[in-house]
Amino acid sequence: MDKLKQNIKATHAQLDADLEAGDPKAKAFAGMRGERNAARRSLGVGPLPQEHVAPESPTEIPTEPNLPLTQAEHDRLEKMSMLGRDVWFKNKGVAGKWLVGRVEDEVYVMVGDYKHLIQKIRFADGRSWDGSTFAYRTGYYTYQHGRKAIKWGQYTQFLTEKEYSTLLQRRREAKGGRYSEKAEAIALANR
Repeated sequence: MDKLKQNIKATHAQLDADLEAGDPKAKAFAGMRGERNAARRSLGVGPLPQEHVAPESPTEIPTEPNLPLTQAEHDRLEKMSMLGRDVWFKNKGVAGKWLVGRVEDEVYVMVGDYKHLIQKIRFADGRSWDGSTFAYRTGYYTYQHGRKAIKWGQYTQFLTEKEYSTLLQRRREAKGGRYSEKAEAIALANR
């Protein structure tokens, strides 16, 4: 193990020397600093100095989560919808999927590079497990790393109380105020 650590330290020392000399291949490798810094920390060497990080190209797509979306990116994300489309669930433990129902309505709130939404789904015949006609599903659309593709997610949504309140208010407004916030929260919890 000590020999392996010595070899890794020697490789990193060579990379540092190549970076000092301005080697473009070394700069490209240094761009993968996350993995490299983790390796350096595990060896007790410390993270790669910031001046060794290759500068980003001005034509590169922004990938920082805190960078705001361009208007085109925002519009593309806002257009994502399942309205009128079927919802399928995967079978657990075996191949295949089954039809749950169809999205009849959805409301959303845009938060940064996420489109959080509530979908109202009409069950397909015989699919409801408790006799309900509709089910509600929360989820979100967001850009994949690099902002080239938009993906659906429904895992651990994270909204502030104000954002979630806005989303529930939009649900109430969409249905003429027929639903109470408590009833909607119960419906969401029981999905």
